[in-house]
Amino acid sequence: MGNKALGILGGMGPYATASFFNKILTLTPAQKDWDHMRIILDNNPHIPSRTRHILYQEESPVPQMIACCKKLESYPVDLIVIPCNSACYFIDQVRPHVDIEVANIIEITSDYASQGIGRSANCLVFGGHITYTFKTYNPFLKDRGLKYVHHSPEDQAVVEDFIEKIKISGNSSSLEGELVHFTNKMMEKFNAELVILGCTEFGCLQKSSLKDRIVDSNHSLAKYVVGKVL
Repeated sequence: MGNKALGILGGMGPYATASFFNKILTLTPAQKDWDHMRIILDNNPHIPSRTRHILYQEESPVPQMIACCKKLESYPVDLIVIPCNSACYFIDQVRPHVDIEVANIIEITSDYASQGIGRSANCLVFGGHITYTFKTYNPFLKDRGLKYVHHSPEDQAVVEDFIEKIKISGNSSSLEGELVHFTNKMMEKFNAELVILGCTEFGCLQKSSLKDRIVDSNHSLAKYVVGKVL
């Protein structure tokens, strides 16, 4: 394996970061411990809330995101990833302050979504308040010939309830069953061919029965990292 190092700015939230780390290990074709990549993880749950900054004009997360990325850069690492879709809404404010690549999970997930599916396919995105409100996936999907489907605020309330429950529990079989039922209903309602799980909290769930119809942003970022760093 190579000598490159990965920097992870995590903690948004902690369970999602743990799931992301585990996905990297699982996807790495390692036979021995030393076959795995070197990873520097800053699990910082004290970065100001991305959503509360937007909703209530509370403290911006950007200064702390920049400070954390600069520390990772100085370690040094060769690539920085942020396993949080909401945080990547601010990525263009962070990148000018860092001299190495800071990957955008939204762009990477959109790339994977466009593979193996016909152009003009309808895509639903299940994400947090920022991802939903600002339609952050829309321009990336459009550039790849896919159609972004914007669901109702009532449906979004259900999505955000899922996210909050996962943040508290990390995982549960009951949540997985509820997500499968909700996803099937939404795909039928909007004639969608694909669902993008645009919140890394969903990476904590197994979703086995939805495997062929979803793109998990947590998993997509892990695949990107393994291909880029190893």
